[in-house]
Amino acid sequence: MVRFCGAAFGFLAFSITITLGLLCGNPVEVTLQRAIRALLVFCALGLLLGWIGYRIVDEHALRRKAELFRDEPGTPAGPPGGEPAPTLRVVPAPPQSPAR
Repeated sequence: MVRFCGAAFGFLAFSITITLGLLCGNPVEVTLQRAIRALLVFCALGLLLGWIGYRIVDEHALRRKAELFRDEPGTPAGPPGGEPAPTLRVVPAPPQSPAR
């Protein structure tokens, strides 16, 4: 997914730059130089965005798996943060004296 996003962004920027450069009547050398520069910049940007998307999907899948298969042996029970769940203690109220 990461490399696909990088390639898609790079190709999109390259094709748009070539098309606009030729439509404007720029020389081929200038258009090609700008297109290659756009390809490299947007490929790097696509790789970064693809990595972020991959991490988001991966964390969501891990969280869903932990929620769905909580009772499996070998998996820790409790919240996903790894901290133990807080416990509540119930303390009985002191006896009240009868009202006069």
